[in-house]
Amino acid sequence: MDQLLIKLFTFNKGNLPNIEVTVRGNKITSMDKMKVLGVIFNKNLDWKPQVDRVINQATRLSHGLKFLRKRLAQKQFNILD
Repeated sequence: MDQLLIKLFTFNKGNLPNIEVTVRGNKITSMDKMKVLGVIFNKNLDWKPQVDRVINQATRLSHGLKFLRKRLAQKQFNILD
């Protein structure tokens, strides 16, 4: 086995206890968040990590588009000169 991960989910807002799981001598690592089928879940099964990721991607894309718009506008003015 190359890598085993475990994700414990809870609907309680408190912290989960640290649980160590071993299978055939291999320690299974517990994670705070996990990506499953492209969706990021955290230990409380809320969407905060996924929403934060999408907002960051949209913000970067928006800044890139603003940059391109300014560059294209400058090139158009240079052609008219």
